[in-house]
Amino acid sequence: MNHTAYQSRKNLAIKEFQYILENYILPLINVDGKLVLKCEPTRSQNLKSHIKCYEKRGEHFIYFFPALATPQFHFRVKTQNPNQDFGVAEMIIREILLVSSFDYRSDTFDKVNSYDRNNIYRNAKFDVAFEVGLCAWLGSACIYELIQRLRIWSQKTYEGNHMAFGFIIDSTQNSKGSVDYVKFLKSNHSAVFTDGIISGIKLDCKGKIVKYFSAIQEHTPNSNHTSWTPYEFLDFTNMCRSESGSNWVGVIMQSNGDILIFKSQTLIFVKRNGKWMYLDSYTIHTIIGERYLCGNSDISDLDKKVFADELYLSILDTSFAHTGGCIAVVDSEYVSTVEKIVSQMIH
Repeated sequence: MNHTAYQSRKNLAIKEFQYILENYILPLINVDGKLVLKCEPTRSQNLKSHIKCYEKRGEHFIYFFPALATPQFHFRVKTQNPNQDFGVAEMIIREILLVSSFDYRSDTFDKVNSYDRNNIYRNAKFDVAFEVGLCAWLGSACIYELIQRLRIWSQKTYEGNHMAFGFIIDSTQNSKGSVDYVKFLKSNHSAVFTDGIISGIKLDCKGKIVKYFSAIQEHTPNSNHTSWTPYEFLDFTNMCRSESGSNWVGVIMQSNGDILIFKSQTLIFVKRNGKWMYLDSYTIHTIIGERYLCGNSDISDLDKKVFADELYLSILDTSFAHTGGCIAVVDSEYVSTVEKIVSQMIH
C-alpha cells in the first residue's frame, strides 16, 4: 500500500465527515463546544448507531462514528442534554453516508466517487440525502415526493397568485385512502383545495386521499399540552398527533414558498430560502433561560418556565407573521398600562 496516498485519502475522508457533521448534523443536536477528532480505531465491533452519548468523569459527550463496523476515527463533542433524541440526526447521517465520497467501512478509505469539481455534486447529493433522511424519520415514503411537488408549486402561480397547501399524513398503515393526491398535485386543479392554515387534506402513508378537513372543526384542544407553533397554525398543529393507532404528520407550504413540518403537535422543521431549519424547543428554552433569567433568584423555576414558554411562542408568532414586530418584557405593575397603549394603537 502506498502510505502517502492512504494518508491523503484518510485526511480527505476525515475532512468530509467533519463537513457532514458541521453542516447537517450538529444543527439538529444540542451541543456545548467544538468537535474534537479522535484518530483511533473504535474497540466496539458492533455499533448500533452512528451517534452515541457517553458519560466520562461526570461530563457527557456525544460521539459520531463514520461507520458501524470498526470505525478508524470518530469525533466527539460535549453536551448538557444527554437525554436528547438523536432519531432524526441518525436517519439523516445514514442517508448522507450512503452517497458520500468515501467508503468509511474500508480500512483504506477507498474513494467511491473520483470526480467532483469544487464538491458541486457532493453538496447537491448531501442536500437530497438530508431530505430523504428527514422524510424517513417522519415515517412515510410519500412525504419526500410530496415536498418535491410543493417545491415545483413554489416556483409557479395559479391565476397570478402563489398558492398555499396543507396536508396531514398518517405515517402508519392504519389509514386507507383512495385517489393518489401526490400525483394529482401535477395538475393545476390541485391548487384550489387547501389554504395552508385551516383547511387541508388527510393522506395515508402512500399519499392517497383519506378525507378533506377543516382544522377548526376537527381538532380536539388539549389544555395540558403546549403546542410549540405560531398561533395562526394552532388548529392545524393540534391535529398532528397520534390517535387510534395513527400518527399524523403535518406539511404546509405557505404562499411565500416556506415549507413547514409538524409532528407531535409541534412545528419542528421549516424550509426557508432553500435551507432547512430545525426548531429545537429545548435549546431555545435553554438560551432564553441563560440569557435573561440566569442568576435571578427572585424568580421561581415555574415562573422562569412560563416566561421562556411565552417568549418562545411570541418569537414564533413574530417570525411567521412576516410583517416584523417588537417583543417587550414588561414588569407586572406596568402590564395594564401597556395593554391600554396597545389597544389604543390597534383601534
